[in-house]
Amino acid sequence: MPDFTADIEIDVEEFWENCSRSEKNEMINMLEEEGWVRRVIPDGKNPGRYNQPSLMDNEWETMVRNLYDLRQRVTLEEEEIIKKIVSRYV
Repeated sequence: MPDFTADIEIDVEEFWENCSRSEKNEMINMLEEEGWVRRVIPDGKNPGRYNQPSLMDNEWETMVRNLYDLRQRVTLEEEEIIKKIVSRYV
């Protein structure tokens, strides 16, 4: 059976403009889940500006994500330490 391949070049801006609102939200959600984009929250004090996470916030999020990913390798003792730290603030 013959095998066909086709190269299609699509202009990103044209593609985006032709997407519906729900398709755009779906695309943003997918990009966020895969770590390509990060949603920012509008700044209520300054309309038109956004609260950008700080370098420390980014570092903290990475650390927590790594901790989540290695959960199966954490000892019971380490897990108890983590629980104690969290319970102090929750």
